[in-house]
Amino acid sequence: MKYTITRLNHRKLSIAEEIHEISLQAYAEEAQRLACEAFPPLSETVADILQSRENFFGAMVEGKLLGLVGICDIAGNLTITRLVVRAAFFRRGVGTTLLTWLLKQHTKLNVATALENLPAVRCYEKLGFQITSTRTDDFTGLTLVEFTCNSNLA
Repeated sequence: MKYTITRLNHRKLSIAEEIHEISLQAYAEEAQRLACEAFPPLSETVADILQSRENFFGAMVEGKLLGLVGICDIAGNLTITRLVVRAAFFRRGVGTTLLTWLLKQHTKLNVATALENLPAVRCYEKLGFQITSTRTDDFTGLTLVEFTCNSNLA
């Protein structure tokens, strides 16, 4: 399947609602997989997305948003803040396509995920992200692994 990557205007209510819908669906699946009852992303609202400093890019097929990535400058570092895919399109290359596209746009990216989130960890490692640190999240108790990728694709 060929995906078109497009910038999403999250200040538009209908787009923010779709970002919220996909994010909640993906985060609920992740929380279940991680056995994490108090998963912070599940408390995000449409209003939070409307006001977000993130830049959002979506993978589209025939006008349908299948997945999206959010990026934000955090302390001078371009950081992937979310990578979510509609559950019906898990394991179909949507996330990999979004990450590969990002790596062609930027020379350095950071991201963090739960160590137990094996599909994400494998995906980041496959694309050349290297572990820079691990820490325990005080709220969830999950071990978070932080990655950096210095891309030569940009």
